[in-house]
Amino acid sequence: MVDTRDRWHQACVGAAGSLRLPLVATTPVLTETFYFAAKRGVVWPTWTFIRNGGIRLAMITDADLPALET
Repeated sequence: MVDTRDRWHQACVGAAGSLRLPLVATTPVLTETFYFAAKRGVVWPTWTFIRNGGIRLAMITDADLPALET
C-alpha cells in the first residue's frame, strides 16, 4: 500500500478503503513488513502509515499458540 510505484498500489489503496483501521499485526509480521519495505525503499512511508494509526501491534501469548497450529 505504501509503494506508489507498485503496479498493484491503486488496487490496494482502493481495497484498503473498506478496511477498519487500525490493522492488527504481530511483531513477526511487523519485522517482515520492514524487511520488504527496506528492499523496496519505502521504509519512511511505512513508518508514516504506522505512526498515523494504520497498524496496532498485538502480542502473541502462550494461550494463542494452539490456534496458530491450524
